[in-house]
Amino acid sequence: MKLSYYAQRYLLFIGLVSIFQLILGANLIVLGAIDLVCAAAVIPLSRKSFDPTDLLYFSLCQYYGTFSLILKTVFLQPVQMNLVEPHLTCELLVGGFAMITVAYFAADRFVTRHYPGTRLRRWTIFESSFANEAFLAKWTLPFSLMVYAMTLAISIGSHSVQEVANGLATSGGLAALGNMQPLLQLALAMQLSLMTRRGNPGDKALVVTTLVLALGLTILNNQKVLTFLVAITCVMHIMAYKIRINARLMTLSVVGLAVAFFYISPVIHIVRGLGVEKSDRIFATITILGEAHFNPFELQEIESKMEGAGSVDTYARDLDYLRPNLIGTDRFTLLMPIDQIDRSDMREPLGVRNFIAFVTAEALPKSLVGQHALESFGDRVAWQFSVRGNGIISRPALGVLGMGYGVAGTIGVLVVAPIIVLILFLSIKLSCNGSIWQNPWAVFISSQYFFYGESDMEVVMVLLRVTAPILMVAYLLIFLNRYVGNR
Repeated sequence: MKLSYYAQRYLLFIGLVSIFQLILGANLIVLGAIDLVCAAAVIPLSRKSFDPTDLLYFSLCQYYGTFSLILKTVFLQPVQMNLVEPHLTCELLVGGFAMITVAYFAADRFVTRHYPGTRLRRWTIFESSFANEAFLAKWTLPFSLMVYAMTLAISIGSHSVQEVANGLATSGGLAALGNMQPLLQLALAMQLSLMTRRGNPGDKALVVTTLVLALGLTILNNQKVLTFLVAITCVMHIMAYKIRINARLMTLSVVGLAVAFFYISPVIHIVRGLGVEKSDRIFATITILGEAHFNPFELQEIESKMEGAGSVDTYARDLDYLRPNLIGTDRFTLLMPIDQIDRSDMREPLGVRNFIAFVTAEALPKSLVGQHALESFGDRVAWQFSVRGNGIISRPALGVLGMGYGVAGTIGVLVVAPIIVLILFLSIKLSCNGSIWQNPWAVFISSQYFFYGESDMEVVMVLLRVTAPILMVAYLLIFLNRYVGNR
């Protein structure tokens, strides 16, 4: 396999960071294991037909390797620091990721569809429709307005399970309608494509409106995921349309990343810890920023004072991979949950049967199964292995390998978790078979699935609750265009 320009630069970067780690006193086994996971990213980076499955695999490489390497180096910590069982953790990390790589190649080899006798990929109905400029020109504005109304209504009238558990609400409200925020991503992908092709002022205004709305919903819902989803949609669009990165675009990107990391993330954690009702969150956000004098270091100090208020228990001093630097990066260092479960006195895994029963009950309507559980299965794993205090609902970031370990031990890491990832790869292929190049639908799917790299095994429930309804809405739009709009 010939390495692409980007793959070569990526490997050079990993090599330089690893050398710095050696200077910091990194354990060779731990560093080697992390570097193996990092280096696997050159496989998708070297492919000419870069599609959403490639991006998901690349994402997994980042969450289980690269992010940990970078963050530990930035904070001048050797990679083995805060790991209690470093060697066993690395064995499971490498073994589990090797099986994920097998799933990645299997999906690409046996599911990718081509036109007969060629290497050209066959686009799905979603791809061919959303790549059509006439379709975009006709439906982008009405679809965007519909999405704005839906996401605002559901965000204002719904409550998360944490809010219900903390007594801020008596029920989920409109949350039963599902998470429609990915539709905002689809609308943004359509808007960006149209803006790139036509460059009309109205197209640019629509993009700005979506970005402002996403920021408002991030604060209102007290969840920063939407900001990152919107950001990765913009990044994927730049890649898909090979937009030249000039100084202005680079400056905007760096500023946006800094604002998200140093301001949005900590202030959301602070507001969440205060237990503020939805109607007061925007005001509370402004108040907290004022108290910190808009200084990110003062924000971090405020956040650190709230750290662990009922969120951790037995291993409170060792739970964060970057400790004592508590900056809410646990979901970017997903080798750590494997170590957290390693050190828990050989307690029994919860079992695959219990996991399947839980996911099935949560995916089915309440009318069939009664009240859904307030906690996630990740919470139950965290309770079992003292990653969190018993009864504390915190939706811990365990990752697919960490939860696999908690569900079925070593078999969970080597077999169960890779099967879940294989399901993700297959679900991508069913809706998006082509590459991302000038393909708005592939941009949307890629940006939607990128953050599944941090998901645990309950992501299969997300496919049923979120992805399936989104596909139905997109198909309805295609149906209206073909059979109603042309009459």
